[in-house]
Amino acid sequence: MIERITLRDWFAGQALIGISSLIGCDSQNSKSIAAYAYKIADAMIEEKGEEPDNILHSKMRDKLAMQIKELRELKKQTHS
Repeated sequence: MIERITLRDWFAGQALIGISSLIGCDSQNSKSIAAYAYKIADAMIEEKGEEPDNILHSKMRDKLAMQIKELRELKKQTHS
């Protein structure tokens, strides 16, 4: 099974660890969180390129900051 994990899957898994530590995960929001983990993975793959590190890090930081904001909103909605 391990040989079937793609880079996208691995990135999503790493994102999921961060997301769940930030907002937790329960049966009500697990599908949304899983989808969001793959959005983060897709952003990471998109940003993975030949750009200089400082530009790459700046773009990723901005995208991740936006995604964290969206996750906090999702948390508010699921706990309301």
